[in-house]
Order: sequence, then structure tokens, then C-alpha cells
Amino acid sequence: MTERAVPDPETAEAPPRAGRLVALRSRDFRLLLAGQVVSLTGTQMQHVAVVWQLYLLTGSPLALGMLGLFRVTPIVLLRPGRAASSPTRSTGAS
Repeated sequence: MTERAVPDPETAEAPPRAGRLVALRSRDFRLLLAGQVVSLTGTQMQHVAVVWQLYLLTGSPLALGMLGLFRVTPIVLLRPGRAASSPTRSTGAS
């Protein structure tokens, strides 16, 4: 009869597992992620600066609302899938 060796849980290494953050092991991905964070931070700072400057120049909340409308309108009108979700027109003669 052979006995199985039971590994000691204190000295046994944990098996490598595929976790959610496995991509962070790649140097290139970490550089890409850091660059995206810096870029997004700069973009948000620019948005705040433009709104602040507009308010300082005009003092008008209406101007801030119009700026928001002008920023959102192209996104809403040109979003992907808009043509697929719009109703189709029948051009055939009946």
C-alpha cells in the first residue's frame, strides 16, 4: 500500500491562476494604460478649463448650457447603430 504525500499548506505554492488583472503583467499594456490615464486626465482638465473660461467671459449659465448642447448633439446624431435602429421607409408603389 502506497501513501500519498499531503502537501503542507504553509509551504505549498499557490497554483498560478488566470485572474482579472493578468493583462497588467505585460509591460506594453501597462504603458498603454498609463498613457490613456494621462490623456484622459488632460482631456477632462481641458473640458473644465473651457467651461470655466466661457463662464468668466460671459457670466451666462445659458452659454454653458448651449456649450453642453453643442458638444452632445454630434454624439447623439452620429452615434453608431443609429441607422439600424431608425424605422425603414417603404419606397415601393402600392
